[in-house]
Amino acid sequence: PKPAPAAKPSPKKVVVSSRPVAGKSQGAAFVAPGQRVKVTARGMQANEKFTVKVAGKVVAKGRANARGEVSLTFKAPKVKSQGVRKVVVRGSSSGAVGYSKVTLAPKKKLKVSVRTPVRASDGQRVVVRGLLPREDVTVSYLGKVLAQGKADSQGRFVAKFTVGQAWGTMTVTAKGANANRSGKASVPAWWCRCGRSAPTCGPTARR
Repeated sequence: PKPAPAAKPSPKKVVVSSRPVAGKSQGAAFVAPGQRVKVTARGMQANEKFTVKVAGKVVAKGRANARGEVSLTFKAPKVKSQGVRKVVVRGSSSGAVGYSKVTLAPKKKLKVSVRTPVRASDGQRVVVRGLLPREDVTVSYLGKVLAQGKADSQGRFVAKFTVGQAWGTMTVTAKGANANRSGKASVPAWWCRCGRSAPTCGPTARR
């Protein structure tokens, strides 16, 4: 019988780590397009050429040092959808490859919803959707920060507050991990105690 061909050895595994460099993101775990990310790797051949890819895009090229190590920073690429992406470091001659992860947080309009209408001094509930799981979020009202926290596993954040006595259109804003991830909602009118909305009720109707 003809001997079976020898199995090809698997490419050597490269140990890769990556972390965002402080910059546009409030939370270090979430990376904005253009923000710099530091990547280190070891396990390649001495002076081997390599490429770094994120979301299928080449973000860096170079050559390992004499110990087969890599240390560099690259700019996070622009992507249409948010989420976790692989950082792939691959040696060009040995085929050695390794992976790390980075969470990309591109520009996005967050969905902010409030309960309407409400009476003056009533409690209000704000729900922010479209965030990444565990993404940092800040909710503001009338120029003041109402709540800060992290989104749940579904990318949702809920805050509660009292609307105050003022009539008119008020705006609630929400900001995610960077300034390009935000949204807002407006409440058209608070209701007075007579039960009618402010535009149709005069001051004398307040009891």
